[in-house]
Amino acid sequence: MLGGNQRIELAQADTIDHLTAASNAAALIKTVAQRPGRRILNAADPDTPTASEIVGVIAAQLAWVGQITRIEGDPDRGSHPWMTPMILDSTSAFELGYQPVGNGLDLISEEVQWLLSKKSDR
Repeated sequence: MLGGNQRIELAQADTIDHLTAASNAAALIKTVAQRPGRRILNAADPDTPTASEIVGVIAAQLAWVGQITRIEGDPDRGSHPWMTPMILDSTSAFELGYQPVGNGLDLISEEVQWLLSKKSDR
């Protein structure tokens, strides 16, 4: 998007990927630190966005006006890091008192703005 591409191909655009923002992982770590014990917990944002939604949020933050094109049936085109469908069960974390800082899509927006600020620092 920053490179000037006016079209981005996206395979498996409806794939759901359960993200974990750093601030939500930190909130879970704080919760666990206050309640020591032996356990295994999934750390995940409360929402489960699709690949298309993730790319859309990034595009909006960059004020990108290009076109996202859904690609079907061609494994050599449109790959992205969210192609492995995954939903994490965070029930145990919530039962411990985990309170997410925000949902993944909002936190992606903050991350994009932070990355842009670092780019302008150079």
